[in-house]
Parts: sequence; structure tokens; C-alpha cells
Amino acid sequence: MGLTDIAEQSMSELSGGQAQRAMIARALAQDPRVLLLDEPTSALDLRYQIETLQLVRRITREEGISALIAIHDLNHAARYCDQVIVLHGGRLVADGAPAEALRAPILRTVYEVDVEVAERDDAVEVRPRVDAAGFTRTGARLDELDADGEVRTDLVPAVAR
Repeated sequence: MGLTDIAEQSMSELSGGQAQRAMIARALAQDPRVLLLDEPTSALDLRYQIETLQLVRRITREEGISALIAIHDLNHAARYCDQVIVLHGGRLVADGAPAEALRAPILRTVYEVDVEVAERDDAVEVRPRVDAAGFTRTGARLDELDADGEVRTDLVPAVAR
């Protein structure tokens, strides 16, 4: 896991990425069948977020174990997880492969943000949809959209002729 160079350091001396890898190594030393990870990428810069999730993915595949990861970055979940479960208010609202669970109507409801979802390079990408003025509809402004995520024509003021 690339920890030999820091083996003699205390946890307080490690960077966020090093500490995260050390915690995963500690968990793996117990020979688990399932890794439970709560926000393993929080407070990490982008490099260490990616390295941590790639490490977890590699370990689960090589060791034949499962990982249950609580994560808020939908794009990381889509890229590094085989199955995504979306919860809202403590209830299950979607469960399946990233392309199945991370659909725009579901995410609009759960996060109250106008998003678009695209499949790129065998991965799902979620991003806020930005209008012509450079803004993303959130909260109550989502009522301005129809079921397909388009601006409702019944709300557009008629132009005097």
C-alpha cells in the first residue's frame, strides 16, 4: 500500500492521504470480508481522493472483499463503485449500477438541484445544469422545470404582439 516510508511516523504526523491509507491498511490487517468507509475522501485534495478510491477498488477486486462507502461526491461514486444506493430522508430511492441509480429526475428530487447526467468513457458524469444567465436552478426554482427537466412553457410570460 506504499506505507513503508511512513511506518515509523505517528498518525498526527501524516498527511490526509497518508492517514487515510494507514486507516485502510489497519482495517485490512483484520482480514475483513467487508470494508465500511465513511467519507474516505473528505478533506483530501483531488489527487488523494482518486488514489484512495483506486486503492479501495483494487483491494476489493484482488482480495475478493466488498466495500460499503458513504460518499457525497456523485462522480466519484459513479466512477469507482459498482453499485450505488441513493438515500433521501433515510429512505431508499434508487439502487443499482451508477447509470441506473444516478438519473437526473432522482437527483433533482434528492438534492433539489437541476442536474444533467451523461455517460462518458464507460462512466456516469453528474453536473449542475447552467442556464443562459450562468445559474443553476435549486430548491423552489425546480418547480420551473417539467418532468423532462425543461423550462415549463406555461410559466414563460407571453410577449405582447
